[in-house]
Amino acid sequence: MSTYMVQKHGPSLLKNHCHLKLQVERNLDSWKTHNVDDISVHGVLTKLEVELNLPQYRLIRGFLSYNLGEEINDVYESSILTSINRDSTLSLNSSSVGNEGGEANVGFNNLSITFDLQDVSVSLNQLSQSNNDSLACINFIKSTLKVDSKSDGSQDIDLISHEILITDTRKWLQNETTDVFVNIIKPMKECGSIIQAEVHSRSRENNTQFTILLNNMRCMMILDWLEIARDFILQIEEHPTLDTNVS
Repeated sequence: MSTYMVQKHGPSLLKNHCHLKLQVERNLDSWKTHNVDDISVHGVLTKLEVELNLPQYRLIRGFLSYNLGEEINDVYESSILTSINRDSTLSLNSSSVGNEGGEANVGFNNLSITFDLQDVSVSLNQLSQSNNDSLACINFIKSTLKVDSKSDGSQDIDLISHEILITDTRKWLQNETTDVFVNIIKPMKECGSIIQAEVHSRSRENNTQFTILLNNMRCMMILDWLEIARDFILQIEEHPTLDTNVS
């Protein structure tokens, strides 16, 4: 493996330290079977506070679209694979490897990520140079995020929330006061094990479909806020550029 360097640009996205617990599992028999995910990541993320402006949001979207689960070769060549085919290498996105019995793979999971979110808040700012241009704050009090990247290029994203709070954090310039109705979505008083909200995304080659489920809760429909939030979320990430100076 050649050497590499990770260099930080811009301010930190995190306000304070957070707690992260990760468990990573890998299918060592992915060259012959996909009964389990090629790579499975399960994490618990607690007490996280993130601030995102528009350029940072587009950067994260680009990372999720173009970097996470991209096709890479193994740092070593399996001796078992070498005995079968000397030119074989493992790949996260390889769809040419067959299952046991010679059956072709159809949409198996290359990468499966599951995060339990506890007291995680994400603040969205409309502009990068203004500290008073806050748009919204999303508090994932008790939620689960699952992302599955498949061998055919499709991706499934599921967000299940038992408790979630979304607030309108805009301030009027005249008196620096917030809107009277600041809670767009508010957690129920007695939630227990009841699911409060679900968001499901199914991204395929030709289309992307979303399903949103709200259960036994009150949603404040502030139309101008919804339009601004929609435009923020639907921002298109920049396509990656190839650095010709790297060999």
